[in-house]
Order: sequence, then C-alpha cells, then structure tokens
Amino acid sequence: MQTIKLSSGDKTPPTLDELTLQRLNTSPFTKTVFIFFLELVWALQIILSIVFGLFAIGSVLMSHEKVMQILELLIYQSKAKFNEENF
Repeated sequence: MQTIKLSSGDKTPPTLDELTLQRLNTSPFTKTVFIFFLELVWALQIILSIVFGLFAIGSVLMSHEKVMQILELLIYQSKAKFNEENF
C-alpha cells in the first residue's frame, strides 16, 4: 500500500494507528519484536531485489552472448551476398 501511495505522489511517511502505538509503548519486548520483524521484512525485500536484479542482468548477458556468436556468421553471409550481387 505504501508503494502505491509513493508512486501516486503522496510523500507522507506511514503512521501507526492508536491501538498499535499503545501496544508498542506498553512493553519494550513488543517493540523489539516489532522492529525485528520490520527489519526482517526489509532484509528479505533487499535480498529478493538483488536476486531478481542479478537474474535480469544474467538474462541480458546471455542474450548478448547468443547474438555475438552468430554475428560474425551473419557478417560473412552479408558480405558474400554483396560480392555475389556485384560480380
């Protein structure tokens, strides 16, 4: 939901509702667990972004290598057609 808000131009930071804020302020352990899971979700998001980014880079490099393997053959083929047309 926060991503949708940010993409539509709403730049206000997210806030907690009163009940959640009250629960977090009653016990320091609850606050620690909340922050731990918040950081865990953040770390998982970063790890997944890195994995998908590396996959995308690998796909681009693989397709580039595939084209470069046949590029030299295509150049020779076009030169041969050019020579055949001229002579």
